[in-house]
Amino acid sequence: MRYIGGFLDIDLPDEIPFSGFLKYWKMPTDNSLTWSNARSAFKYLISALKPRDIWIPAYICKVIPEQVPKSKLKFYPVGFELSPDCDFLSKKIRSGDLVFGVNYFGLPPSKEFYSLVEDNKSCIFVEDCAQSIDIGENHWGDILLYSPRKLVGVADGGILINVTKKKFTISQPRMSMPDPSLYLPLLKRYEDITGDDQPSWHSEYESRRLTLTSSNRRMTKTSLALMSIMDPMKIIERRKENYKILDTLLNEFGFLNSHISKDRIESNFVPFGFPVSVQSDKREEIRRKLFEKGIYTFRHFSDLVAPIKEYENEYSMASELMTLPCDQRYDDQDMKKMADLFNKCYKRR
Repeated sequence: MRYIGGFLDIDLPDEIPFSGFLKYWKMPTDNSLTWSNARSAFKYLISALKPRDIWIPAYICKVIPEQVPKSKLKFYPVGFELSPDCDFLSKKIRSGDLVFGVNYFGLPPSKEFYSLVEDNKSCIFVEDCAQSIDIGENHWGDILLYSPRKLVGVADGGILINVTKKKFTISQPRMSMPDPSLYLPLLKRYEDITGDDQPSWHSEYESRRLTLTSSNRRMTKTSLALMSIMDPMKIIERRKENYKILDTLLNEFGFLNSHISKDRIESNFVPFGFPVSVQSDKREEIRRKLFEKGIYTFRHFSDLVAPIKEYENEYSMASELMTLPCDQRYDDQDMKKMADLFNKCYKRR
C-alpha cells in the first residue's frame, strides 16, 4: 500500500544510481543479494548451496562459525602469515566442500592459495571482504562477502556477489523490513560537533552491535544510497596515506611487515587498519590508556572458538594484536598524534 500525505520521508532517489561503491565492487544492479549483516548473508548462502563440509579459518570472530551447522564445521590454520595453510587444506578438502577465507587487514592471501583455489574447482570458495575495500590483486573467491559498515560510514549491510562462472543457485528469499534504528548512533555521532555526547553514541553503538543476529532482514535503502554517492578513490587514497604514516612512525611495532611476505605487502592493497603487536599482559592496559585519550582500537579477534590446543598461533595473535585506525576520516596530524600517544602509552605501561 502506498500512503499519501503525512510527514515527509528522506528524499533520496527511489532508483539508486549504480555509482560509488556499488560500481567499484561491481554489485548486481538490482541489489538483490543484500542482507542486514554479513552473518545473515553467509547463513543463507550455506542453506542455499548445501555444501558438504565447511572450512573456516581458526583466526576469525565467533559469529562466522556460529552460522555453520556443527556437523559440517571444520577449522584450518592461517598462522602468523595470515593466509590459509595450503598444505593442510590440500590434504583435507574434498569435492563439494565450502572454504571460507579472509582478506586479513585488506591483504590478499598467498600465491600458493591462489593455486590451491585453481586446483580445486569442485569446491566453493567464499572470499570474506569485511576488511578489504580492494586487495590490490584479482579476487580469488567464487563468491564475495562484504560487510560495508566495517569499511565505510553506513549502519548495516551484508552483500553477496557471485563473481565465478560456476552455476550457483542463489536467489534471495522473501525479505523482511530492515531495522532503521541502527542509524541512531551514527546520526548522533555525525551531529555531535563538539564530541561532548561521545558516551551516549558510543555505548549505544556497542549495545546494538552486540545484539546483532542472523535474520532475513534486508539491507537498508539508506546504506545503498549512501554507498552510491561515496568516492572510493578518495577513500582509498586517504587510507593508504594514513597507513604509510603509521608504518613510518610505528614500524617496530607493525605486525604485517614482520610476518607477511614482501609480494603481498607490495600488492597495492587498501589497508583496513594498522595492526601492532604488544605483550598480551599489557595490551588491554594500553588500549584503555588510548581510549582515555579518545582513541578507539580494535582486537582481532577477541572471541576465537577453534580448539586452542590445535591453533596456538591464532590464539597468540588474538591475545597480542591491536589494530590502530587509519581510515578515511583522519589526516596526517591525526596519525602523528595517535602514533605519539601510542609510544607514550607503551613506554609508560
